[in-house]
Amino acid sequence: MNLWTEKISRRKLFGFGLGGLLSIGAGTFFFRFSKSQSLPKTLFFSISEVEFLSAYSQTLLPQESGFPDLEKAEVIRRLDEEFFFVDSNISDDFRSLIFILEYLPLVKGYWSRFSRLSEEDRKNFLLSQETTESDTIRAALTNLKLPIYLVYYGHESSFKAISYDGPFGNPPEKLSESRIYYKKILGES
Repeated sequence: MNLWTEKISRRKLFGFGLGGLLSIGAGTFFFRFSKSQSLPKTLFFSISEVEFLSAYSQTLLPQESGFPDLEKAEVIRRLDEEFFFVDSNISDDFRSLIFILEYLPLVKGYWSRFSRLSEEDRKNFLLSQETTESDTIRAALTNLKLPIYLVYYGHESSFKAISYDGPFGNPPEKLSESRIYYKKILGES
């Protein structure tokens, strides 16, 4: 009997459709669950914003030996902590910067969002946009770059790599009330 001439009953067709739909749903669930396990828990940034910030930070920050990685320098966590307590006007502007730069590659001829590009494509894209004639894009790149650098190079783990001895007198770190409150909300204290 030929495969194309055999009639499929409604029950069989419904079963195949439902089974396919369930397998796609389960695959999507496991893919998202496994991906969110590697991302730090945040109170201010959404998962997609954390993915962008991770990709952007990995592209900007040095990868040489001796320099800490994102997790060790707590870049995403410190950014989340700072923007959680900032005035909503400033934090909304920062979110707008993230949104603009996440989808800008689609406008500039790439076939993917920034966080989905390969590292080489991300570097090439950022280099091409630093010399663009658009003041808005250059300002967005600079204004997103500065807090990342501030958090990364201000962390104790990067001091040795940049030959910085630390603050004068090397006082112990004292957490502010907002940082203590942030840790309490996350359930870490």
